[in-house]
Amino acid sequence: MGIKLQVGIAIEKSIDKLVQVNYKLLPFIPNGRILPLDLKRALIKPKTIFDIGANIGQTSNYFLKNFPDAEIYSFEPVAATYAQLAANVKSNKIHIYNEGLGAAVSNQTIYINDSSETSSLKDVDGKFSKTEVVKINTAQNFCTQNKIKEIDLLKIDVEGYELEVLDGLGPLLNNVKAIYSEVGFDKNDPNKTYFPDLLERCEKSGFITSGFYDPYRWGNGKLNVFYNVLLINTNLIDI
Repeated sequence: MGIKLQVGIAIEKSIDKLVQVNYKLLPFIPNGRILPLDLKRALIKPKTIFDIGANIGQTSNYFLKNFPDAEIYSFEPVAATYAQLAANVKSNKIHIYNEGLGAAVSNQTIYINDSSETSSLKDVDGKFSKTEVVKINTAQNFCTQNKIKEIDLLKIDVEGYELEVLDGLGPLLNNVKAIYSEVGFDKNDPNKTYFPDLLERCEKSGFITSGFYDPYRWGNGKLNVFYNVLLINTNLIDI
């Protein structure tokens, strides 16, 4: 981890801590600063959360801290990473699954990076040294099996595979209140789903852009390589 990234993370944590201890600051915090705050502003109190690309559980635990009444369904296909996820999850409110979600039920090869957060179902540059065959389910199939009719918050971080996850929702996408997804801004980067493509896909179901979070750029580059974006379903949430 580079020194600039370490400093940036430290500053982010300091600001978040300041806001937590001084609630008078909350009305002055703009959208795109703190995800749980923005969801509460949109009158979304998640009861059902999907964490797709759960990695080692950092986001699932963050969601649980902020939404303790929610049932969180966490999906991580890589065996070694899933083992870490299982070790890090201590609550029975977080349900973990050793599988990925995609457009169709299948077994697929995943390309494993030394940094587990960047393992991908797409071997776009041939730089991955390890592979593993993993189980892929669809969100629609999973929800049918588990009698889930509505998803309050759908978090997706799957290294360029986001559209396939949405395809696997089928008509259930109309029953998702909010999507929190990693997106890219370089249409030539196959490791990140190009934001206009994601937005075009979701607009058909009534989603609008509500906020951008955690911008990241490589080194001294001028291009913001990726963000996390919050999309709100206007067919389910008043704006």
